[in-house]
Amino acid sequence: ILIADDKPGSLLSALKIFEETNVNLTKLESRPIIGSPWEYKFYIDYQNAVDDIDNQIIDKLDLITKKFKIIGKYGTIDL
Repeated sequence: ILIADDKPGSLLSALKIFEETNVNLTKLESRPIIGSPWEYKFYIDYQNAVDDIDNQIIDKLDLITKKFKIIGKYGTIDL
């Protein structure tokens, strides 16, 4: 879950971190924050198997967002 600052370019800055770490986003979904009119949280699914990259993403997003929290980490399977 990501909550970006309410200023121009803040969501873009957060998403650029995934590009910089060469991580593919598979889903980006916005939801309103109940009780905070015009404020949104973003659910992001991304593909990554390297813990060091996850740590880089977390560290960078913690610095530039109001909130960033990983709510699950799942493996992949080949079908």
